[in-house]
Amino acid sequence: GIVMRESSNAGAKKAQLMTNLSSFSRREFRTTTNGAAFPQQFPSNQRYWLRITRAGNQFTMQVSPNGTAWYFVGAQNISMGSCIEMGLVVT
Repeated sequence: GIVMRESSNAGAKKAQLMTNLSSFSRREFRTTTNGAAFPQQFPSNQRYWLRITRAGNQFTMQVSPNGTAWYFVGAQNISMGSCIEMGLVVT
């Protein structure tokens, strides 16, 4: 999976997109520091390439079967500073 976080602190605001290479993928948002995370599963349709883009405070998630054709799977407005952390998710 991939993630964009306000910091590496536990409970940081985040936008996270994951796959376990099964029939479902998962998106997760935390919009307030130390607030609840809101996970949602959705059909993967064999689209295992993952992308999160940020424009201001809008985080947009997309998936792809091949890295060329991208499909929208979610978006969330999360107020974060201009310098955030990005990385991979392993669970």
